Amino acid sequence: MLNNRALVVLPLSLFTAMVGLGIIAPLMPIYARSLGATGIWLGVILAGFSLSKVIFMPLIGRLSDRRGRKIFLCLGLLMYALISVGYLGTGGLYQLVGMRILHGFSSAMVIPIGMAYIGEISPEGKEGSYLGIFNLSLFLGWGSGPLLGGFLVDSFGFASAFYALGCLSALALVLIMIFLPGQQNRPSKTSSRESTSLRQLLRIPSMRAIMCIQAAGAAGRGALMAFLPVFAESLGIKTSEVGLLVSVNILLAALLQGLFGRIADKYSRVFLVVLGSTIASCAILIMPLVPSFRGLLLMGIVMGAGGGIYRPAVTAIGAKLGKSAGMGTTMGLLNTGISMGMVVGAMVGGLAMDLLGLTSVFYFVGTLGLVGTITFYRLMS
Repeated sequence: MLNNRALVVLPLSLFTAMVGLGIIAPLMPIYARSLGATGIWLGVILAGFSLSKVIFMPLIGRLSDRRGRKIFLCLGLLMYALISVGYLGTGGLYQLVGMRILHGFSSAMVIPIGMAYIGEISPEGKEGSYLGIFNLSLFLGWGSGPLLGGFLVDSFGFASAFYALGCLSALALVLIMIFLPGQQNRPSKTSSRESTSLRQLLRIPSMRAIMCIQAAGAAGRGALMAFLPVFAESLGIKTSEVGLLVSVNILLAALLQGLFGRIADKYSRVFLVVLGSTIASCAILIMPLVPSFRGLLLMGIVMGAGGGIYRPAVTAIGAKLGKSAGMGTTMGLLNTGISMGMVVGAMVGGLAMDLLGLTSVFYFVGTLGLVGTITFYRLMS
């Protein structure tokens, strides 16, 4: 009964928080450009969030294996709410980078810890289904946020987006504090013995494989969030339409999570990862060749389909590994792979934009996605 309640409360709460994050995500590059950001500055601003997560997620994941999950979820969501007010006070690029670093630190206590919680309560052989539900909530929130954000900015200005982030984060915090079962607020099953060390875990080929594919996929999503709004703006596409371009990709991926989570429990997870990642990477490569709203929308749909196919399989592989190695530690490393990809995608993408032009960003991250897919397959073989 407690597990069933957690499977409702946690995804619902994080859906609410992710709507808030999704509201500001595609607006951040435009906001930064209004403060005078160049391509490399855009990369630094977007990478600051992810670099902070890279540093702190493994540590926080390991601590949650020993001290429980709920305390970290609550602290992270509280920081989300407070940081939204901090964004409104930023008057320059250095301050904006600082806020992104703090935001990344707080995020290290939310998504990977929530994923570890769900992974731990999932029955053996049902990891894909349980984490499919969790991923569905994340991507629905992340995908619907840009639509709402575009509307808010067009109607009420940039400040309204940050107020919305604060209110939604506070609501998610209240839901977690009141309704999330306290069973997991004590050390987890894997912490009754010492969980596998980070070094030992990184020696496992499947751990390196899923970190690699997560990094490659995240580089593509990072480029989409950082540079697609700028590319679309250069084509004369409205802010509300930019929100739709970002949302359609993420929402389609969300809608496919449950279906492909169940498929990942029955069929080859490696095949699903290779298939989905290849589709998503090819869609990114084609984006500069279709410089119109309709063309970008179509490629966003294709990319979303690819993501919906491979992500449940990746998290299911991670959850199975985490049951023996420590769920918080494993999910922390898995999400570290995502953040490393975001850093590379944002930083190298920003440099490529300044040196080679905006379209080169998409060619770079699309190729990186294909290389990551090949590396994943070799490691899993």
